[in-house]
Amino acid sequence: MTVMVDHPSAEGISELLLPDLYEPPVAEVERVERETESYLVWIVVLGFVAYAIALYWAHKCKKRGGTPA
Repeated sequence: MTVMVDHPSAEGISELLLPDLYEPPVAEVERVERETESYLVWIVVLGFVAYAIALYWAHKCKKRGGTPA
């Protein structure tokens, strides 16, 4: 009785011992997401500031006897 054993090649052994360490470039995606989020934060902050100024102006107009419109 003869038994034949198939031995893996050098590349096969290195793939088994050293798994693929490549990871997709996630840092670039995270940086873009953070930049987009920072723009959205600024838009929200500026919106609140504009709203506060409008409320202040309306209050000032009412106080002087005018209409806020």
